[in-house]
Amino acid sequence: MTWIKVSDANSLSNGDLVGFDYNNKKLLIAKAQDKIYVTDRICTHEYADLSPGFLNEEEKTVTCPLHLNKKNIFYFFIFIMEDKRTQLVSCNIN
Repeated sequence: MTWIKVSDANSLSNGDLVGFDYNNKKLLIAKAQDKIYVTDRICTHEYADLSPGFLNEEEKTVTCPLHLNKKNIFYFFIFIMEDKRTQLVSCNIN
């Protein structure tokens, strides 16, 4: 299992969408209702980057900026870990 640091928890605000690259993986970090989600950053429909998309915190969806499809980040998140002591957010990329 490989864990990587993806963000400082204090640097994220509700409604943020942040792109993150690690090796060949393109990840999207989202913060909604004080919870942090990490998912694939690329929309599978037209290979669009979701980071400039629109986050609906209540629905926990990201709307693709290219064709306006919604992706539910709650169902497609990668396991993450937030260390309350160090305020670091890490994710398992395997």
